[in-house]
Amino acid sequence: MGTSKIPPSQRAGQLSDLSFICAMDWEAACLPAAAKVYIAGIGPERADTAARRAIAEGATHLISFGSAGGLSSEMVCGDLVVTDSIYGLETASTVTKTNSLRTFIYSQLSDLKPRSGKVYSCQSILNTCQEKKQAHNESGALVVDMESAAIKAVANKHQCAFLAVRVVLDDANSVMPQPLVQACDEFGRVRPFKMAKTVLTTPALWPQLGPLAKAQKKVQAVLTSVGQQLAGR
Repeated sequence: MGTSKIPPSQRAGQLSDLSFICAMDWEAACLPAAAKVYIAGIGPERADTAARRAIAEGATHLISFGSAGGLSSEMVCGDLVVTDSIYGLETASTVTKTNSLRTFIYSQLSDLKPRSGKVYSCQSILNTCQEKKQAHNESGALVVDMESAAIKAVANKHQCAFLAVRVVLDDANSVMPQPLVQACDEFGRVRPFKMAKTVLTTPALWPQLGPLAKAQKKVQAVLTSVGQQLAGR
């Protein structure tokens, strides 16, 4: 385990203290085997259920972990955001715990140069760059996801520490193609026959497949580095 500037009595955030909530299988796979991981599935309702389960099983520090869409033009694929600031949700009575957790996480991830800023957490996927622009203008958020608000709401209710640890997959000038999204299940797993049919019948997608695979590989590498740093490896 890496060293921390937090006094031992406040050293919340060691890997064994953290409960990671991921939407998708491939995000969870980036974490060390020792991590406490809850694979929720995509969307706020599933994230809420996973967070409540984590709390029921004794979680005191909830981490919304995974990929995100970029909203700010400053954010590019592979950028890391670590924050407890979720647009539309006020900070609750967990300030001391969350500040301690944030200090620990930043000390562990300093070489990855994490950014701090708002997350815009929405109910459904933003399908166009215009929708992303509107969300950014409304919120000033750096990134967008569908789970962090639900997880933080549960953390607030139960006075648990919360952080979102998110890595940009698609930037502000791109979106995930809906046919590809729809060819995956709620855990981000490819449905082979549906994906094959989608790709074969939608030639316009073909030029996007290589860049998308490259982007996901880059995000996986950053998330894996995050897990390794938190595990002190």
